[in-house]
Amino acid sequence: MASLAQHKRDCIQFLGNDFEDVHRWLDACFTQFGPYHRRVRHHDRGIREVREKFGDKGAIAALIHILRDCRHVPSESDYRTGYVDALGLKKNWSTAAYIKYTDKDFEDLVREQLKPTGLVMWAFLRWEDARNFLNAVTPLSSEQIAELEEAWKESRKRLETTAWPLTSERPFTALAELPDLPKDLSEYLNTTLGKVQESRGAEERLEMSVGYVSIEALTNPLVFIDYELLEDLKPEIEGTSPMEVARFAFPEQVSFPITVVGDPSQQTVSFVSRQKAMAVSPVRLRSTPEGTEVSYVISGNASGIVVSDVAGRLVLRNGIHRAYLLAQLGLKEVPCVYVKETSPIPFMSSPYPVFAPGVLLQPRQPLLIDFLRPELCLQAQLRKTQKVIRISSDETMIPVD
Repeated sequence: MASLAQHKRDCIQFLGNDFEDVHRWLDACFTQFGPYHRRVRHHDRGIREVREKFGDKGAIAALIHILRDCRHVPSESDYRTGYVDALGLKKNWSTAAYIKYTDKDFEDLVREQLKPTGLVMWAFLRWEDARNFLNAVTPLSSEQIAELEEAWKESRKRLETTAWPLTSERPFTALAELPDLPKDLSEYLNTTLGKVQESRGAEERLEMSVGYVSIEALTNPLVFIDYELLEDLKPEIEGTSPMEVARFAFPEQVSFPITVVGDPSQQTVSFVSRQKAMAVSPVRLRSTPEGTEVSYVISGNASGIVVSDVAGRLVLRNGIHRAYLLAQLGLKEVPCVYVKETSPIPFMSSPYPVFAPGVLLQPRQPLLIDFLRPELCLQAQLRKTQKVIRISSDETMIPVD
């Protein structure tokens, strides 16, 4: 158990104040229960109670205190169910995980817990939807989410009362209209177009082209930007020359660690990765002497920035995080594959939450550059996620006439 002096030093380091009253309140039951006092207040509900008594900064101090003692923040039920022991330590962690736990490990853990991990474009959501969304994807309590309603109202008001520029004069310029591009850049982009056509299927080939799209014209379907994915992508940015931007917008290859888990029945296989770039190709059918072969390719999503022209709007269909990083760098145009759609805006296929088609068709639709407008977004800590792709087969007998 860390001493009061240690807890005070931790808070001075991270918060500039020792918050002694918070530490004494958290450990007040030590005189009654000894080292087993943690089950009373060293958990998520304890942090909420600290927030009520000592405010938001006090709640952060409580978080730091519990991370020092327990290496994580248990829930109140974890003590009852036996997920943690009487000291609040995870039972499934080895002894070595605690013995080798250094001050640097603790500091890294605190910084990871304190920093926002996502950017939510909540101005385009109704409050009921924003509240449900935050409840699903963040560790915030219902009380904490309720406290954000006034901030959401202000964000919504800014959206509705500000005259935002929506489009540029020339939203998309095809490669054929840019004869002065360097030959190697033009060849690279045309090769990219061929790869995307192959991955999307022959029926779309005649409707695709490659060129440059204005950042300001891009309609954004994602509800939030994942900072963890951004950190995975940033090392790929070598510079901002036209060729370097093209290679980032359309990577030739994406490598990532992957875990494959087979079902004992041999009917299901799951692919798991921390990196969200993992993707599955469309199903492929091939006749063989043994029968019809059905195959998928699990790989890094290297198809890059794809934009669909739907109902007169340029909607990002792929590569949204890549486009966001390029917008952060100040680029006004980015290379893309352009797809002319003939159907209305469908629900977007994405591992991330997306806006409903109706939101994308509003007179003032969500734009990619709105992620660069703090007044329309909320920085929040998102729950950790992994990408899972599950492929299974099923044999079923069905009645026929």
